[in-house]
Amino acid sequence: MGIPKLNVDVLTVVCEFLTDVSDILSVSLTCSSVHFVAIRRLLLSRPVYLKSGPSIHRFHSFIFADAPARVPYVRVLDIDLMWPKSDADDKTLLLDILAACKDLEQLTVGFQAEAFPIVADPQFLRTISALTRLRSFTIRSQSIDGLALLPQMCAPVRMLGLHSNNIPAAARYPAFLEQFIPRTVVCTLEELELDQFTLELNDNVQALANVVLPSVLDLAPYPAVRSLTVKSLEGQPLLGLLQHLFPALDGTLHLGGLLPRNEDVYAAMRAANQSSQERDADGSSRAWKKLDRIICYAEMLYVLGLRCPIRLVMLEVGLVREHGRFAGDALRSNPVPRLKLSTTHDLGPEFGELFSPELAGTLTHLTLCLFYSNNYGFDSLPESELKWESVLGSLVSAIRPLHKLTHLRIVVGTSVYVHKLAPWPFAPWGEYAHSFRGSTFNWDGTAAALSNALPSLQNVFLTTGGYLANWEDATMEDVDEGGGRWKPYERWYITHGWRVAKSDSGTGRVLEGGSGLVELHTDVAETIIRNEELVLSALDEAALHLNYGWGSTLSVP
Repeated sequence: MGIPKLNVDVLTVVCEFLTDVSDILSVSLTCSSVHFVAIRRLLLSRPVYLKSGPSIHRFHSFIFADAPARVPYVRVLDIDLMWPKSDADDKTLLLDILAACKDLEQLTVGFQAEAFPIVADPQFLRTISALTRLRSFTIRSQSIDGLALLPQMCAPVRMLGLHSNNIPAAARYPAFLEQFIPRTVVCTLEELELDQFTLELNDNVQALANVVLPSVLDLAPYPAVRSLTVKSLEGQPLLGLLQHLFPALDGTLHLGGLLPRNEDVYAAMRAANQSSQERDADGSSRAWKKLDRIICYAEMLYVLGLRCPIRLVMLEVGLVREHGRFAGDALRSNPVPRLKLSTTHDLGPEFGELFSPELAGTLTHLTLCLFYSNNYGFDSLPESELKWESVLGSLVSAIRPLHKLTHLRIVVGTSVYVHKLAPWPFAPWGEYAHSFRGSTFNWDGTAAALSNALPSLQNVFLTTGGYLANWEDATMEDVDEGGGRWKPYERWYITHGWRVAKSDSGTGRVLEGGSGLVELHTDVAETIIRNEELVLSALDEAALHLNYGWGSTLSVP
């Protein structure tokens, strides 16, 4: 009997369902025929990250070593010319890559002053504009405004991102954007991401112009934009002007926070924004019909005073006792079906006021992020006043009225920083964060307390994350990069999930042959979390140090 041959066609189909890089690389080692398939899958499914110098050289050699089999499958390219200093031939190699990868769909270009001649070269810009399949273009720049690259841009992109450091917010007044973004691009844009934005025509804005600038209401709108992300909004969030600029907005609105102001000022802003959503005398309205999600701070949600249906609110509350009332009022007047709320472990009696009867009548999905941080210096006490049992009690009491809630996720994030002047090299035994370690946290008891309080619950998920670090002085190798650093000595990020098995009300028996809580496999739990959108914001992930790329656990040496 002969040795059975590998069915390459079957392996090709299997490979197309792989998403994990390690799995794709393992398949690539099966045989030379499948190696080509795996490389193609890797290029199709993963971004290619290039930095100045060696990585550009290596990728150029890689794709042109077998151009017909590799070049057509490059879809996402991220070019970072920030650091190290660009090589002399970087531009030539990048032009070769961009000219060849005609099916590129997403492109990010990052640069600083020394690399500006490369990206501002007309040939470089013409090559990008020739990418007819390009749908997403993001510019990241340091000390130079990336707007300078846009006038020659003519690819029909649907997503445009502009992120420049050390650029004043006045430079993002809509009239300046109109001067640089070609109208052909404006007409196709569906997503717009801006580093900064301002709607107010003040002296700072006018000082940047050589002519008198028009008001926002005199500018042409972005007719197709459905999602808007602004990292920092300067001045008032004038809803009437936002509705004029982005009349089709119905996707994501991400506006961040507001500068602290008097409560009377907030109330006046809210009243003005609510008025801008009223119908005109002829019965017409500029108000948005709906929003898929809004991501912002509590004060921003309150001030916007939105009346349209919102499917998901992702809210940063900070300290409940200071900012909770703004969140409570906003969610009471416009209750939503899905809510992600981030705050601290110091809940206080005000926490329950966030969940009004109006919100309880609509809320089905809730993600709560509770953050805790502690810094140990030379005079730090060895123990925290917080106790998880008390925090959990306050939590259960607050959410008990949510009679329609079907999916609940609690994320507990802790971070501890031990300075070199502290009396201990690591956080002391009584540190509050230690109670959330995977081996010590009462997973089942916490899940039971939550599910018992909410008869409507179908799934409950618990995540604990810890980042414990001490200070490491600079070495000779990194002294030029800003001195010492925080070095983690323990960290974890663990998720458990359960299905709530319903009991027969007549017999008291648990249906489906299980206990009250049936623990889910980790993969199943993570899939449900994604599908039900019990997800975190980018700000949450940064606070949890999930942007560091580490594994699930790291123990004290």
